[in-house]
Amino acid sequence: MIKRYNPNLIQHHRPASALVMDFLGKALKACTATGVVVSGFASTGLFPFDRDLILKHAKEFTAPALTDPAAAEASTAEDIARAITVNMLDEHAELAKAVKRRVNVSRNGLYLSEQLLAEEKERARKDKERRAAERVEAKEQKAADKAQKKRAREEQQQARQAEKEEEQRRRAEEAVTWTCKACQRRARGRHPAKWLWCDYCESYGICPYRKLCKDGPALLEQHEEEERRQGKRPLLGGERAAAV
Repeated sequence: MIKRYNPNLIQHHRPASALVMDFLGKALKACTATGVVVSGFASTGLFPFDRDLILKHAKEFTAPALTDPAAAEASTAEDIARAITVNMLDEHAELAKAVKRRVNVSRNGLYLSEQLLAEEKERARKDKERRAAERVEAKEQKAADKAQKKRAREEQQQARQAEKEEEQRRRAEEAVTWTCKACQRRARGRHPAKWLWCDYCESYGICPYRKLCKDGPALLEQHEEEERRQGKRPLLGGERAAAV
């Protein structure tokens, strides 16, 4: 850019400040061109971001030959930049994470670090096995509790089913018992004193409706005669009220 200017013309027609501003404007435009910016970002690893490339440049910039005060050039700005870079790399260096162990020791005893680590490792192994055994035991106990609850539910269901069946059987027997054996009428009410019952059994009865059940007494006498022939004895009281 300097070659484009005529020194004689510069001295006679333009002041120094205008010349400097002209140079700075053109230099800024040239430095901020798209191709220059893209190439600069790519070569430094800023964009696209390249961590390895950035660290490589940092290591080259902070090489021992450059950071050695005896071999460094007398450039204060460069020395300061290198020192700052070295400090930043030291601060962000990845250090191995320290592992803390707690061990039990006795007084007046000498211990090797390997021995303490081995004891701690053994204790950790036993703790791991103990926790695993506790988990297995808890799992088995949970399964046992679940099975016990299931059995209890099944027993309750069976008991309710047995009660239901027993109630159905009782009602069926009562339906048969409280049905007149002569006219097959069902008793609407339970009035044992009004019914005529067999003196030898508890299930043969005749309803009290004599106008509607005319053959009832004769059938009852016939039934009792058959019971006597079988050798049965009369029930105490001779009435259904005493039997129920």
